[in-house]
Amino acid sequence: MTSAWNEGYYEKSRRFFRSFYSNALKDNEYLQFAVVTGILRVVKEGIFSGLNNLSVYTVLDSDFSDCFGLLDNEVKQALEYYELSQNQNIEEVRKWYNGYKFGNVQVYNPWSILNYLKRKEINVYWINTSDNRLIHSAIENSDKELFDELKDLFNNGTTEQTVIASSNMDKLKDPQEVWQLLLFGGYLTFEEKVAMNEYALKLPNYEVKTFFKDMFVQNLGGFSRFKEMIKAFKNLEIEKFEEILNEIFLVSKEILNEIFLVSMSYYDTSKTEKPYHTLILGMMLYLDSEYTVLSNNETGYGRNDLALEPINKRNLGYIFEFKLAKTEEELEERSKEALNQIEIKKYPVLLKERGVKEIVYMGMAFYGKKVKVECKMVKNN
Repeated sequence: MTSAWNEGYYEKSRRFFRSFYSNALKDNEYLQFAVVTGILRVVKEGIFSGLNNLSVYTVLDSDFSDCFGLLDNEVKQALEYYELSQNQNIEEVRKWYNGYKFGNVQVYNPWSILNYLKRKEINVYWINTSDNRLIHSAIENSDKELFDELKDLFNNGTTEQTVIASSNMDKLKDPQEVWQLLLFGGYLTFEEKVAMNEYALKLPNYEVKTFFKDMFVQNLGGFSRFKEMIKAFKNLEIEKFEEILNEIFLVSKEILNEIFLVSMSYYDTSKTEKPYHTLILGMMLYLDSEYTVLSNNETGYGRNDLALEPINKRNLGYIFEFKLAKTEEELEERSKEALNQIEIKKYPVLLKERGVKEIVYMGMAFYGKKVKVECKMVKNN
């Protein structure tokens, strides 16, 4: 049905499945029991209206919760059998493929584990096995308020959302449907039940996180260009970093539409810095193996827009402040203002307290499809 939705014959498929399930499963004297699986319970589509005595179990239910994935002890036994049980292997496998919560049980992705045992290397396996267009489209069409919740998620956090165990695919533009699609589709898992139909949602593991990170890079002019920009950033080649970033902003409308937010038109960006913030945040999340990415965290006399805390405290830390310019001529002035704000409001306090020895201040100003970057490195004495 998701393929039908993507390809434009959804109504035809809905009629077919309603007739098919009714004829194949109801009043079939040769059938005692049937199991139907899928990522969404599309009860609102009426495809099960011809059936009786349905029992529905989802990832939110405790019944049979240990039957839908691989448990930790099962994975350990499999790794031992295939001689892959070194400590570093187990921890890496947990990081990449564990993390799904079914009822009160935490499970691994079975498809990813089977492929890992076969190929004996950590890689992305499950995330590329299905058509992701439905996910892209649903997120793209959601309202702008989705930004804050998704930002929390991608910053290694959680978001509390209402989740109903059924979906209406005709209403995927409704932002509430997005959370159900992401949860039941395996792109999110739940951490805990907060209240009736209210759940704290989070990213399950690193394999899924790569999917969202790659959504950025797919539209950044090629991975080689993206790596070139990241290299310039880490080497403090600010002019080169700014040059490539300006190239990226020329196609930023397509990038942000593809990712999850809003149209990057001139009118949108003249009102809010959120689309810019999201784009830079997405780029910096690609460094999450080296840095903890902090977005809008409290520090000093306020909240800095973005910060990178190095895992190895001998490496550089980064603090970003973003400003909007009213004209292109104002870009340089606003970027310097952003740089000064980092110092005036003492944003580096948090990184200094955590032992970061050298911190780079990044003042960035935006106007339409233009960006200006100012940079300053300060040692923590």
